[in-house]
Amino acid sequence: MTGKYVKLLEFDLAQAIEREKELRKDLEFYRGKCERMELAMATTGNAAQREYSAQSRPPGLAPHLERIQLPSRKNFADLRREWNALSQEQQEKIVEEGKWDTEVKDAGQ
Repeated sequence: MTGKYVKLLEFDLAQAIEREKELRKDLEFYRGKCERMELAMATTGNAAQREYSAQSRPPGLAPHLERIQLPSRKNFADLRREWNALSQEQQEKIVEEGKWDTEVKDAGQ
């Protein structure tokens, strides 16, 4: 009785080994396909993407966007230098009022 089950298990094992061999062959096949695809993409570049983006979007800004001038800020080193140059009373006054100009002044203003 146990010989029958052993034969069935051996048969199942043999089928599983064959299936594994087939899957390994398929895996190598698809790896080769992927490598060839990567090589083709690397040599030709992404022409389809460039062509699509050139057709779908005109150069320049979108019509609903406009350029705005953002205020220029002083860098941290300059701010720290200015802060350290202030007296203790001036620093306290600025902290109380909450007013300290961090924007760069243009020569035209």
